[in-house]
Amino acid sequence: MAIATLAPVKRAIEASTTMSAPFEQVREVLADDPGAMVAEIVTPEDRAARRFRSSLGVELGGGGAVRQAVEITIGSPHVTDAILSLPLHWRATGRDRLFPVFEGHLTASPADGGSTLLMVAGTYTVPLGPVGRFGDGLIGRRLARQSLTSFVEDVARRIDAEVHRRTTSVDWRPAHHPVSLRESAAEPAAEPSPG
Repeated sequence: MAIATLAPVKRAIEASTTMSAPFEQVREVLADDPGAMVAEIVTPEDRAARRFRSSLGVELGGGGAVRQAVEITIGSPHVTDAILSLPLHWRATGRDRLFPVFEGHLTASPADGGSTLLMVAGTYTVPLGPVGRFGDGLIGRRLARQSLTSFVEDVARRIDAEVHRRTTSVDWRPAHHPVSLRESAAEPAAEPSPG
């Protein structure tokens, strides 16, 4: 009798926002110090390893929130006149088997009116096999969507602050960054095992 093995569930997900800062400035900030744009605290050792510590969180409503420390690895940037793309990978630190792993890209590209489109797109792997599949349907997907939205907002806020620091405007205030989010299945949920 053949036993079906369940392949890990991967979900495609992307979140984006449009920043008022010109692409050239955003590209320069991201190319100069990408780690400082994705993490709260960055050490010289972090920069050398291109591995950064941060936390992702979501508000659950009723005053509740979930926060999880993550380690974010950034690959070498791909930079052209029309795009900056940074490979991203993150996983939870501590209790990592309970939280999704994300693999994707952070990209910045020119948008209408001299603004910049900032997008994070990739896949997250649902943890814990069948139990994770059930949890993903109940709350996991919501947590993944909200944490990616929060991550994009935080990165946009840090980029805005750095662009401002470089251009020094006395009356500057952080902009609100509405985020658009899309999600879909990235691969089949189950595959029968041979034999």
